[in-house]
Amino acid sequence: QEHACVRLRNLSMHPRCKLQMVQDGVMEPLVGLMRSPLEVIQEHTVVCIRNLSMALDNVVTIMENDALPPLIGMLRHHDPKIQEHAAVAIRNLSVHDECEAKVVSEGALPPLIYLLRHEIKAVQEHAVGALRNLSVIPENKNRIAKEGGLPPLILLLKSNVDKIQELAAYTVHNLSAGSVLNQHNIVRDGGLVPLVSLLSSRNEATVEQAVGALRNITLVDENKLKLVAEGGLLPVLTLLRFDRESIQEHATGTVWNLSTHPENELKIVQEGALPPLIKLLRSRNVLIGRQ
Repeated sequence: QEHACVRLRNLSMHPRCKLQMVQDGVMEPLVGLMRSPLEVIQEHTVVCIRNLSMALDNVVTIMENDALPPLIGMLRHHDPKIQEHAAVAIRNLSVHDECEAKVVSEGALPPLIYLLRHEIKAVQEHAVGALRNLSVIPENKNRIAKEGGLPPLILLLKSNVDKIQELAAYTVHNLSAGSVLNQHNIVRDGGLVPLVSLLSSRNEATVEQAVGALRNITLVDENKLKLVAEGGLLPVLTLLRFDRESIQEHATGTVWNLSTHPENELKIVQEGALPPLIKLLRSRNVLIGRQ
């Protein structure tokens, strides 16, 4: 069995083989082998499924063959390599719209959230990547928070790995969209300061997600004052001059939210907001001009 698994693992790395292997019925025996008592078989098998799940056309077939329960079980494995491979496979599966709800209903959230605190950065990255995908669905937003996802996600905003920071900021941004409860709880759990710190990141994608999260959070009245009190006003205003339109849009939206609180109006003017805001009135982006 081991030699056959190694051969399949090697074949699954080749783009041309990924679809053919699944079409030829490889999934049923692979799912069975994931439950092997031999760890070496488990590892080869989960790597093979990880590779096959990279092809979007394979995702539905992988799910139909009940690969998800053993994959979720492997998130709790004592071997970090197996945990990482399982997290990558679930991350790949959760990209597919039809699979996101099932990944959650099958119980993937608790082990994924647990892995956010893993000592190995690669495991953290793929766990937060999976949660980023799952947090797009409205019904998952409060569920991720209810399962205890916010504190470890906020901790990852301070990660020394740029990609982990970006994915954590993306997930927090998603969770803050359309959920007043999460908008309150992100601030309650200490998310404000690390989000403000990320506004000066060299990674523009991280900046965009962080300021997008702040835009959502400042829809809550009490958070409008808290952001200013934590020194977030000037970094947000600085982004009004940013070249990237999506960042400008979130920054102007945040300033708009802050300006609706009477105690912030004068501070916004004193910090020099008027010149860049007046300039943005001529923006080709209609939403930016309106804000």
